[in-house]
Amino acid sequence: MKSSVMRPNSMERHGSMREMEYDIVIIGSGAGGGVAAQELAPLCAYGKRIAVLEWGAKLEDDEFTGREVQINLFAPLDGRRKFTGPILSAGEASVKINQDGSQVTLDFNNIAKAKLIPD
Repeated sequence: MKSSVMRPNSMERHGSMREMEYDIVIIGSGAGGGVAAQELAPLCAYGKRIAVLEWGAKLEDDEFTGREVQINLFAPLDGRRKFTGPILSAGEASVKINQDGSQVTLDFNNIAKAKLIPD
């Protein structure tokens, strides 16, 4: 059974919404929701669509800039699946990090696991 979620359409203005279908919907990204999302994330490799809904304040993309991150990919990029480095920027579909002095763009749809490295 699929779940439907109404989501603001970033391509349209004035509060319009679009309906999206997901196989799994997780409410909240706190301790329970975050763990559930991490454990269920491997299902995305098999085509399952997972949504995490959050009520709390949205962190701006630039609040992550400069933070060190470890990222594992589903499919290799330039022969590798693991990337570590500071976040340069994040957008709607990808994140850019500095990997060994080179800028690398990683598509969110290809990220199997990502975690911030504590300062």
